Amino acid sequence: MIVVGLRLFCRILGCAAILGASASLLIPLALFVLDRSSQRITCGTAIHAVVTRAAAEDAINHEQYQTRGLGFAESHYVDQCEHVVAEKRSVAAEVAAVGAVLVMSTLYHPRKRLVAGPDAHGRRLGPGHRTVERHPLLLVSAAPD
Repeated sequence: MIVVGLRLFCRILGCAAILGASASLLIPLALFVLDRSSQRITCGTAIHAVVTRAAAEDAINHEQYQTRGLGFAESHYVDQCEHVVAEKRSVAAEVAAVGAVLVMSTLYHPRKRLVAGPDAHGRRLGPGHRTVERHPLLLVSAAPD
């Protein structure tokens, strides 16, 4: 009974990890940087990255750096957005993989096989008697000696 409860718990936990990882890909991403209109620079989601606002800010900053000099620094907001999106995808993939391993591990059921040989007390059984042993992959019936 405990094994069945543990198996069910692992299935639920694995499914929750897979669903949570999938749902986290839909959360909008943004940099902790404000653009010229005092809005955070958005990067889209981990499923569909949108770096148009970051590219526009990079272009403005590059132009000001070229025309006005050292008072303005070049920004790399597109690279930062791509990094945030890649990191989110990586974490979601790792969590989903752990969930998949949990679910897959609950699908494994060891089967029984019949083997002739000594019983639990070390006594040799005669012809026609067989003991039951757990075997992970097959159901094998061995003939008595």
